[in-house]
Amino acid sequence: MPADSHRYKKGDRYQVTEGFTGHVLTMWKAPFTGGYEKVIPAGLKFAIAFDPPASASAVAADPEPMSEWEEHLVPADDRAAPKYNGYYLSIPFEHVEKHCVRLLEG
Repeated sequence: MPADSHRYKKGDRYQVTEGFTGHVLTMWKAPFTGGYEKVIPAGLKFAIAFDPPASASAVAADPEPMSEWEEHLVPADDRAAPKYNGYYLSIPFEHVEKHCVRLLEG
């Protein structure tokens, strides 16, 4: 049974409990989005960037803190490029369910 996109909300925080292959997407000061598959390591914490639409199969996520994980997740050539403008993760619902635990606020 597919996961319900409405289960995930902007700002919800998770921690990866077991590494998995996910997508790192790079943003640019140009009409372009780059990306590649990387192992999203155990221990990484992330926040859901926005409420996924009903048709979504993944969450957009911001690692916490972004600067701590950037060197591990984004190649040096991209980070050094003048038009590089940051990154985020795309994590399929199934990986959130299998490999992550929700962090409670408090």
